[in-house]
Amino acid sequence: MNTPKNGKYDKLASIFWSNVDYVLKERNMTWRELANKLGIDPRTLSSKKTSNSNVSIGSAKEMAEAIGTSVDRLLYGRAE
Repeated sequence: MNTPKNGKYDKLASIFWSNVDYVLKERNMTWRELANKLGIDPRTLSSKKTSNSNVSIGSAKEMAEAIGTSVDRLLYGRAE
């Protein structure tokens, strides 16, 4: 279920996508490579990122596994 957009959730989504971007750069991995590992069209992932879409816990877990990091790191930016 999607959570309605408001300031609190918009900020959390923005932080999440920024953390994903940071970890991808650390891993020398592209958004396209992440999309391929997730089995989704890169344009879909790009759209979610640019619109700061909220992400389910399951999707966050899949992304973390595909990148080789923890959900905690993607949510809070904590070093591993």
